[in-house]
Amino acid sequence: MSTGVDLMQPVTFSIFEEMEWGSGKDLQDHYDSVMQTARLADSLHGYSGIYFGEHHFTKLSANASQGVFISYASAVTSRIRIGALVYVTPIRNPVLLSEEICVLDHLTHGRLDIGFGSGISDLELKRYNINGEFAKKASKECNEIMLRYFASNGQPFSWSGEVYKFDLVDPVILPLQRPHPPIWIPTRNLNTIDWVASMGYNTAWGLDSDDVLKRAFERYRNTYLAHHRGENRKNFPTLALQRVVLVADSDRKARELAGPALKSWVDNLLEISKREGGANTYKSRINTGFNVPDFDSLRDIDAAFKKGLIFVGSPETVAEMISKSIQYTGANGIMCKFSFGDLEREDIFNSMELFSREVIPRISA
Repeated sequence: MSTGVDLMQPVTFSIFEEMEWGSGKDLQDHYDSVMQTARLADSLHGYSGIYFGEHHFTKLSANASQGVFISYASAVTSRIRIGALVYVTPIRNPVLLSEEICVLDHLTHGRLDIGFGSGISDLELKRYNINGEFAKKASKECNEIMLRYFASNGQPFSWSGEVYKFDLVDPVILPLQRPHPPIWIPTRNLNTIDWVASMGYNTAWGLDSDDVLKRAFERYRNTYLAHHRGENRKNFPTLALQRVVLVADSDRKARELAGPALKSWVDNLLEISKREGGANTYKSRINTGFNVPDFDSLRDIDAAFKKGLIFVGSPETVAEMISKSIQYTGANGIMCKFSFGDLEREDIFNSMELFSREVIPRISA
């Protein structure tokens, strides 16, 4: 079976906005600039959506409330899809989250995408008095409850599971998109990819080489076809390759901007671990199939280039890099992390504009 992208299915381009907050930036100004990013993406050609990351108790993300930012972004945009990547489900009540998603689906006029995860950082979960093992169980059960809620047609139901018990769930507000908004489960675990594919969910994978993504997306396609044989390929899920992206007028200028920003980004990735004396934030995921990021390579622009972990350069260079990655990995989506480290918003916006104007047309031609 070919692992290439279906020629009838164009590649989508979206934005991953983690709301990374550092370098002494004023928080209110930071939030305003994030909304400017959403406005700009909405006005430019080629971007299908913007997806907000979520982290807690760390400068890696200033987004502690997905619903707030999704509703705000929906008010300042009219075209692009808006998504959570992800809702950290173990820290939420699954019934309340189901209601929130239904409200947001209507507020966005059906432009909502929803991503779910158990929480990638043990150290963040720890601050909610949750351990990694419980988080995995809670996340799986939360997903089951939400699917039951969305499919209820307003009929009451009860739930008695290992983690959650509800005597009466009485759905009144239901989603606008049926059966529910598109679901995303990003992962860095080859074992998890089988379940994601069997459910037919969209996925995003980043911070790894094209070799790793090729294996992941091949595995997804094989599992998906085994579970969904005969279904319309127009509905094939998005397999998004998530990458740091910086486009400038020249390769030299792009590298000059990206080098320091990569270092500060990795510092923010590891900031909560550093506060705990170097504790491993992925401890519960060791030996589960989880791919721990290669932070040393991500921090060094030459190593990141060599391993293909970033898309940085002139429009011509970036378009060529992305085209090769799409061809090799079988990705049918590119999720761009334009904002990383201590990049100035002016450079981020310029990168977004160049990508829209000069990169996307080269790839889509």
